[in-house]
Amino acid sequence: MQFNPAGRVVAGGEHIGGGEYIAAGGEHIAAGGEYIAARGEHIAAGGEHIAAGGEYIAAGGEYIAARGEHIAAGGEYIAAGGEHIAAGGEYIAAGGEHIGAGGEHIAAGGEHIAARGEHIAAGGEHIAAGGEHIAAGGEHIAAGGEHIAARGEHIGVIRISSRCS
Repeated sequence: MQFNPAGRVVAGGEHIGGGEYIAAGGEHIAAGGEYIAARGEHIAAGGEHIAAGGEYIAAGGEYIAARGEHIAAGGEYIAAGGEHIAAGGEYIAAGGEHIGAGGEHIAAGGEHIAARGEHIAAGGEHIAAGGEHIAAGGEHIAAGGEHIAARGEHIGVIRISSRCS
């Protein structure tokens, strides 16, 4: 047993050595406090970043809202454009009908041209035959000219001989 200065008997004084553990634990608590303080600084800095991020998010929301207005306006233009496209499709369909009718007229005109072409071909054959007749006539004219020339020579001889006598 041990006696304290007050003269009281202190049982289990050996356990008072646990104060070393308390001191060591206090050091750990102090070190832990430093970690907590450091973490608190990080938390504070993170809070500032969160606040700044919130400002960016708010600004981004304003841009999104503005873009949404542009998208809505664009949708109106798209709808109006769709109406114009539909109207244009009706004009295209009507134009196609006119083109179809025009094609029928062209086909009929082609038949007339083909018939005229046959007549022209027949006429060309007649012209060719006529040309052959003209060529044959030209040969007859040339032969006649030779006969005329021969007669002229005889006439010339006759004149010369009549003068000589």
